[in-house]
Amino acid sequence: MAYPENCFQNLIGIHGTCEPQEATYWLDDVPGIDLAKLAAVAEANSAPTGAKLAEKLIESASRYMAADVEAIYDAQYKVQNQLVGGCSNCTFSANYGQGSQRGIIIKDATESGFSAMVIDKLEAKVNSTGTFHIIIDDGDPDNVRTIPWDFVAGVEFEFQNLNYRTKRKSVRVYLLESDVPLAQLSCPRGGSGCGCSGKSAVVSDLVFAGLTDGVESQNAWGFKPCVVIRCEAADLLCFVAHSAPRMIGMALVYKTAELYYQTRLHTERNNKTAGTHTDFMKEEAVRFGKLYKEKLNGTGTRGVKDLVFTTLQQTTDVCVVCNSLMGTAWATG
Repeated sequence: MAYPENCFQNLIGIHGTCEPQEATYWLDDVPGIDLAKLAAVAEANSAPTGAKLAEKLIESASRYMAADVEAIYDAQYKVQNQLVGGCSNCTFSANYGQGSQRGIIIKDATESGFSAMVIDKLEAKVNSTGTFHIIIDDGDPDNVRTIPWDFVAGVEFEFQNLNYRTKRKSVRVYLLESDVPLAQLSCPRGGSGCGCSGKSAVVSDLVFAGLTDGVESQNAWGFKPCVVIRCEAADLLCFVAHSAPRMIGMALVYKTAELYYQTRLHTERNNKTAGTHTDFMKEEAVRFGKLYKEKLNGTGTRGVKDLVFTTLQQTTDVCVVCNSLMGTAWATG
């Protein structure tokens, strides 16, 4: 399942399947729902087994839940689209150097749990002709990007729309081949060499440094990047889900049960479970739908809405902005 819905989906499991699961709640703990009944309702063209139908229902309920939680906080809070962005204002010099893992380091100095660094563009210059490999590496073996390219000595090449995304705070960019000379970067004095927007936040929150032998160094080589640090609403949704998994999980159980009884009403199967007792199934669908809304809105008790607002009121993350503050800034700016 796509992120962030999987943060909600993982709160519910189903007993009796072959896949190991760690869940807060189990769908078959709901009276009237078990694998056998799910199998009787399952249809070959969509979810051919009881386990597959359970997975599909939980996935659908998770999407509804994620949308509802987002609608709750969106009324009072916003996740900023972008914290900072900029391009290196260094230039390629006439000096060249070669060595192992020589290039640049890009560092995200923001303090946010909801941000991601995105490398959108690279300019590169070497002093050899041939097919060489640019490596973009944040330390995660699953997120290493290799770009093979036919270089020409002394010619600058531009790589656009890279969309290299990482949640980590630093990324190394270097050439795989250690015997290829890279152009040394000449950067303005008194600055970090980062930022084309002129904003002071760029200098402090987005830092470009040199890389020699795989470690940070004063001299930078071969590459000039353009980078954006973005805030991601998906991370906020998962943060809320992890803040109170039992409350979120119970609401999700109710939503999944509602979808189960709606599925029984509309299935084309006809057996002792499906295609009979339609009045009962309608009543159960309505009942669980009502329980879901009550748990979501906190009718008569603390609900998901209260949890969302309490959680966001306590966070100091720079990506999360109160709408009232945004309005005040607009009115007074």
